[in-house]
Amino acid sequence: MSEEREKIILPDRKIYLDYLRVFAIFAMIMLHVASQNWAYINVNSSTWQIFNFFDGILRWCVPIFVMISGNLFFG
Repeated sequence: MSEEREKIILPDRKIYLDYLRVFAIFAMIMLHVASQNWAYINVNSSTWQIFNFFDGILRWCVPIFVMISGNLFFG
């Protein structure tokens, strides 16, 4: 009886989505840090190039959140 109750309260989790969400959250935080002063720095400076590099390499996190949500909503 307790196993049935636990199964109703706690549905089967997809652990790989939890790990993917953790990586996407970390990437989103880094994306916001990299783009914080991006607009105020001279385009010809190396600092802007570094910020632009990190901004470009971390853009994958936005569609990952959409795909995780779609997987969980539509199963």
